[in-house]
Amino acid sequence: MGKWSSPPQCVGLSCEPPPGKPHSSLSPELDSYQHGEEVTYICSDGFGIDGPDSIQCFGGKWPAPPDCKITDCFQVPTFPHAVLRSTVKESYKSGEQVEYECEKNFQLDGSNIVKCIKGKWIGTPTCKDVSCGNPPKVENGKMISKPMMKYPPEEKIRYECDKPYKLYGEVEVMCMNGTWTEPPQCKGKIY
Repeated sequence: MGKWSSPPQCVGLSCEPPPGKPHSSLSPELDSYQHGEEVTYICSDGFGIDGPDSIQCFGGKWPAPPDCKITDCFQVPTFPHAVLRSTVKESYKSGEQVEYECEKNFQLDGSNIVKCIKGKWIGTPTCKDVSCGNPPKVENGKMISKPMMKYPPEEKIRYECDKPYKLYGEVEVMCMNGTWTEPPQCKGKIY
């Protein structure tokens, strides 16, 4: 009785080297790759891959390779009434951060740091106006300090009462965080 030889084995087709992409290198770098073998794209400094960094040889073909995209940040963002404290550079690496401070009469509300993450600036410093508008009016009294369009934080305004009224409370009000402290009252004699 005859004997069968070993049955044939199906082997996936091998692949040529995958396509090169700008700003990247391959690992491992071979002349040919077996079916199922993976290759990893490694991006140059300042570039990164958003998603998987490897592709796999399948039936003699490679899927679309990943793109190495620039991850540096460039021009620092500007924010109303905020001034950059950090040194200005041409570009910033992903992970680097810059600091801001608020202009005079403005106060920081939240963080003063903005960070470069994969080519985007993350963070928004907010500078709140802490100056005051017109001081409160006092019935039967008047302000004796010099009037201004806007009053800076901690500015004090002094009052006096019309005759024959007497002053009750503090003689001055102060601008604090954009609002005035409690004004005095001018009252007549209480019988």
